[in-house]
Amino acid sequence: MELRCSNTAGIISVVYKEKNMTVYLSGPVTGTTDYKERFDFCEEQLKKKFTYGKCVPEIINPVRMVSTLPADSDYEFIMQICLMVLDRCDGIVLMPGWRKSIGCNQEYGAAMALHKEVYLWEDLFT
Repeated sequence: MELRCSNTAGIISVVYKEKNMTVYLSGPVTGTTDYKERFDFCEEQLKKKFTYGKCVPEIINPVRMVSTLPADSDYEFIMQICLMVLDRCDGIVLMPGWRKSIGCNQEYGAAMALHKEVYLWEDLFT
């Protein structure tokens, strides 16, 4: 049995088969100082907007995820981890500023190549 819960605009659907929909947050990190706050804010906003009863999307916050890696982890290693996790997600949410970020563009390209659902933050929250 499949239960489909969606927002009123039908942008994101949370599908219950055996698991909730899992989306990966993609936003600029390198060259910014407020990235932790921005990622936490976006994660909370997505959960608030797209939680309906028992339908709760799983939001992958890569900033929180990579905070458990060794402090000397380099950029390439971190991006490899992020791309492996993205591969296991159903979709990606591209946060404001993603177009100017090399890492976000890599994640976007991987999402497209893997046929993931792609959501723009401005489409979800305007």
